[in-house]
Amino acid sequence: GGDDGNIYVYSVHSSDAVNPLVETHVLRQSHGQPVQSLRLSNDGTKLASSDVRDVCIHSTDDYSPIVSKGRWCFHTQSIRSLAWSPDDTILASGGNDDDIFLWSWEKKMTRIQYRFAHRGGVTGLE
Repeated sequence: GGDDGNIYVYSVHSSDAVNPLVETHVLRQSHGQPVQSLRLSNDGTKLASSDVRDVCIHSTDDYSPIVSKGRWCFHTQSIRSLAWSPDDTILASGGNDDDIFLWSWEKKMTRIQYRFAHRGGVTGLE
């Protein structure tokens, strides 16, 4: 993710020792703010991303939005961590606002909030 709100996708070519990373796709204007966190789903079919307030999900097949910006924007400070459930049905987000949200991408209006889950901000989820 970039400071410009875009997400850059690369492939790795181990045979090229000088430049092993090749940009394959850019998700333009995925976010209105700098991208803070990225997390690929366990099955590799979804890419979650976050910025200061928004959580988004894109399909890795064609990079179309599954959950676009402005839909999941309930954090009040930077979202620093994302994690998928083992079956990829729930996405957890944690931020500097001390909160953890659990999101269902299949039921986009469903969320659970754990307020003040960690004093000092949530910087890691697994």
